[in-house]
Amino acid sequence: MFKKGGNLLMLNIPKMHKNCPLCSYTFERETGFFFGAMFVSYALAAALMIICLIIF
Repeated sequence: MFKKGGNLLMLNIPKMHKNCPLCSYTFERETGFFFGAMFVSYALAAALMIICLIIF
């Protein structure tokens, strides 16, 4: 998966291939990949804020 290994202690980030060398699967995320997590996170934060406002 990685072209060149990295060392996190030396702040060298590992380099990745854009495609899988065996099956040519694209490793890049598609457009809108994080939208679901963003909406769930927003809903949970809003619900927690409302609960805290009611209790305190």
